[in-house]
Amino acid sequence: QRQQEQKKRKMSDTQSTDSGASAATPSPASSVRRTKTHNPFRNLTPEPGYVEILKLIFLLPTLGLLRAVLVALLLLLVVVVCNLALLGSRQLPSKKREQLQAPLSGWRHRAALAVVQFAARALLFVLGFYYIDVRGKPVSTQTAPLVVSNHVSYMEPVFFTYMGFSHLAKAGVGSVPCFGAVFRVLQLLLVERSDPASCAATKDSIVQRVKAERGQWPTLCIYPEGTITNGRSLIQFKVGAFAPGVPVQPAMVSFSFTWFDPSTTYGCKYYFPRLFSQFANFMKVEFLPVYEPSTAEMADAKRFASAVRARMARAHNLSTTEHQVGDVLLSYAAQEKKLPWEVGVVEFGAVHELFNLSLDDTKAFLNKFSSYDKDHDGYMSLQEFAGALGFSTSSSLTQDLFQRFDQDEDGLLSFDEFLGGVMQIVNSVSMEQTIEWAFQLLDHDHDEYISKKELLSVIDKASLQQIEKSATDAILARLDADDAGLISKEEFKTLLLKNPKLMTSPRRAEVLENFRLSLANKYLSASSPDVRQHV
Repeated sequence: QRQQEQKKRKMSDTQSTDSGASAATPSPASSVRRTKTHNPFRNLTPEPGYVEILKLIFLLPTLGLLRAVLVALLLLLVVVVCNLALLGSRQLPSKKREQLQAPLSGWRHRAALAVVQFAARALLFVLGFYYIDVRGKPVSTQTAPLVVSNHVSYMEPVFFTYMGFSHLAKAGVGSVPCFGAVFRVLQLLLVERSDPASCAATKDSIVQRVKAERGQWPTLCIYPEGTITNGRSLIQFKVGAFAPGVPVQPAMVSFSFTWFDPSTTYGCKYYFPRLFSQFANFMKVEFLPVYEPSTAEMADAKRFASAVRARMARAHNLSTTEHQVGDVLLSYAAQEKKLPWEVGVVEFGAVHELFNLSLDDTKAFLNKFSSYDKDHDGYMSLQEFAGALGFSTSSSLTQDLFQRFDQDEDGLLSFDEFLGGVMQIVNSVSMEQTIEWAFQLLDHDHDEYISKKELLSVIDKASLQQIEKSATDAILARLDADDAGLISKEEFKTLLLKNPKLMTSPRRAEVLENFRLSLANKYLSASSPDVRQHV
């Protein structure tokens, strides 16, 4: 609500300044514009009312404290049992090799695993998940060695542990004092996330685990989204789980709530105190039919992942978006710049696909956006945009560029609009598209003709006074083929296509250098060498 109020205030300020701005004309690069989607990382808990405040006051010191003590006792039970079960075991790997090379066996391991499963369900019960609505049935490991699930909280890993599934975990957890034995009993698949080649290494580890003799290892549960969402959509899937090309069983987890959303996402104040002070929480888990990949999907993990995601979305009537873990990292970067965290949610999967931008390059653009957004409210007004360019707000060029950046036409630029607008400028486009956009910028009154006055106006407002009057007259004379004093779009396009030297003259080089220093450098100075070379 505060963000919306800030946006409305800035919009009113901008509209009062921009009342004389001309109507926007679609740019030839508008095909890269994307429809905005909802934010899958926002917690949907409403603002706390009197009832929730009273719960925190009276239930947190009583019910909440009791729950915290019971959780601690359950964890202590698990740690003690698992350490005793593995005491003196010859099946454990050496200290140099943390990964289990073969499945654990023996009665001690089975007994410890049974205790862990009991404790997992008991922990959920203690946190208010008294009844979990489970629909469908998990199949055997021989039928599908992988379960792929959406990821909405810390609760579903606990539930799937109760079901006897194994998980991926960061390398090193096996050496954690006390809890390392618990992770070994669960036979977690350890991956090195700090390794630059971690994606390939993770895929190889998954392939080796699931392609071992079926039934040896427990079913492996993977969350291909790679981060936690609010469960209202399915974001882009990572392909590691689908690299083996084996059958997978999709599972969908969801919560029902009125006052408190248990999804572990952004935007909920006092998440754990409120979780511990709820009378009851409600979870539903649905196991969908096994998905058998086609021959083409076995050979193409990305295609396999997309097909499974589509089936899961249809089963629960959810949308799919191209958000990914990169959006979460950009949100952290936005917070470091004192911007609202939502600024970093740009649907990074689509940004990378459309503009071939790396995460580091996108962070560089975010840094520039932060420097232009003077009040750090997450939006750039016309005044801030003009200040970034070094032009006046009354400049036609400033207003035209601003309108082309402003996709939703609300008078403000969000970071994703800023990013999309900049990339329209720097992306390689055809000569005809460039000429088309140039003509639209010159045609102030949008009558499909350029006059000498309009040409001179742009030159003046863009601070390009080094073009001499005689040069302007010469250009106008060559463009105006029928000597009517006006230049049609076709005349403009035909001359420049037939005379490409006009676009590479020394005089043009001076003009473009001046314009580049005042515009492009402001956007790209923090980008990587690869992006600067591309531009």
